[in-house]
Amino acid sequence: MFLRGSAEHYAALRKDRHAIEKQLGEPPAWNGASDGWNIAISRHADASDRTDWAAQHTWLATWLEKFVQVFKPYVQR
Repeated sequence: MFLRGSAEHYAALRKDRHAIEKQLGEPPAWNGASDGWNIAISRHADASDRTDWAAQHTWLATWLEKFVQVFKPYVQR
């Protein structure tokens, strides 16, 4: 799961990096470049293992909610 946007937006988010990481409870990967950026969190999972799908979906839903909760105020600014 990741966020992507312009270099200006990335710089603004980087100013609040420590607060964002504290709110997330886990540091995401911060990748900035001149043509854009992304902030990502990932988990290795075997999508072919149907017995693990419930856990994978729970993880994804939890992190989607957390990303919205944490990043929404920053993005709206």
